[in-house]
Amino acid sequence: MDAAGATNLTWVCTLMGTTYRGNHGGADAWLPAPNSYDLVGSDGYNRWPIISKPAWRSFAELFTGAHQKSVELNKGLFVGEFGCIEQTEGYAAGDPMAKANWFQGAADTVRAWGNVEALCYSHTEATFGGQAMPYWIDSSESSLASFSDVGRSNYFLTAL
Repeated sequence: MDAAGATNLTWVCTLMGTTYRGNHGGADAWLPAPNSYDLVGSDGYNRWPIISKPAWRSFAELFTGAHQKSVELNKGLFVGEFGCIEQTEGYAAGDPMAKANWFQGAADTVRAWGNVEALCYSHTEATFGGQAMPYWIDSSESSLASFSDVGRSNYFLTAL
């Protein structure tokens, strides 16, 4: 890209969220030289209850490792993929407000961290381990309302 004269690029080095949490040898085993990229990137998904382990995890639990690495490297954080399943998906005892609250918690975390450059929610049904993972934003009225409220907040309209 440099040879082609492209000057308006932002380079992102993206690793799986589990790698920032120590799996696969940890992030340091995979990250290139810090001067070769601009942002630390990560993905993370809350797959509970369809996948029973690990248990339900907050946005902060999913991305704290990547956030810590971005702070250590003095770089912004790019959340290239994230998603959450309704707690009631195939589990009647789940909290029907959990996903809506999860979106609010994600917004609170991003605001508190202050170095998140961009977020990309995976509004889709994906497959993991042969199981369908319905990450739809509108999987319930409360989830859609919560996601919409977050997106309309002044912080997300102007900061990102």
